[in-house]
Amino acid sequence: MTVIGLPRVVLPSIAAAIFCTAPLAAQDLGPALAAESRLVAVLPAEVATRILERIASARAADLPAEALEHRALELVAKGVEPAQVEEGVARHAERLGAARAALVRAGRVAPDGDETEAAELAIRSGADGAAVSALAQAAPSGQSLAVPLFVLAGLMDRGLPSDQAIARVHAALTARAAAASANGRPAHARGRPESIPANGGRSSRPRPPGRT
Repeated sequence: MTVIGLPRVVLPSIAAAIFCTAPLAAQDLGPALAAESRLVAVLPAEVATRILERIASARAADLPAEALEHRALELVAKGVEPAQVEEGVARHAERLGAARAALVRAGRVAPDGDETEAAELAIRSGADGAAVSALAQAAPSGQSLAVPLFVLAGLMDRGLPSDQAIARVHAALTARAAAASANGRPAHARGRPESIPANGGRSSRPRPPGRT
């Protein structure tokens, strides 16, 4: 006997192939599915749904959606009320959009997730989109902006006025470009300027209280 033209003995093999392949596909989405499951488990259904819709919209707009997942879980872990978690995620998404737009205006046609997150952090620390764009335009061609932007955010979080912080990072980028040009090598092939720490200022960035 056959079913849809296939011998009966073939059907179990096809079923086994389907059910063996499904877990592999799920593994590719593992981190995202895990984050979604945790949000659904710890937030009211309607709040979780709206947050997940916003995360999906961010992903469709080429924004680093994982940053929003992490932000939501971070706020939940701090015991923030669900409505404030939703508000915090919404503000974070808006800053990510503004950060990416500032980078695109500066000629970064497709900024990567690290650059967008670093620009968002700089904006959260007090820099405006124009400052991010100016810094991006000053960076040597081919160099990732993630480290300079993380440094900018770190300087501002430590209390340096925004104009001074921007001037310091801008000067470092300009010096690096000049040194690379003098040596006939692309700027991105050389090491970081001395004024930019190797860790990008990440470990020493204080998080001002109440900032979401």
